[in-house]
Amino acid sequence: TRTLPRSSSMAAGLEKNGRSRVQAIFSHAAGDNSTLLSFTEGDIITLLVPEARDGWHYGENEKNK
Repeated sequence: TRTLPRSSSMAAGLEKNGRSRVQAIFSHAAGDNSTLLSFTEGDIITLLVPEARDGWHYGENEKNK
């Protein structure tokens, strides 16, 4: 089992339209929580806010918006 700090990310070369983009290195299922984002390994997520707020990033999965 691999554990990373919640804020670990690499976004080199993924900027688009002035917004940073990150690529998921593992999957996450939000379950019934509508405020969380589901994504699969390899998905590209556009960050909607440039810096983390209260330890959270806000973004949109490019695959399903």
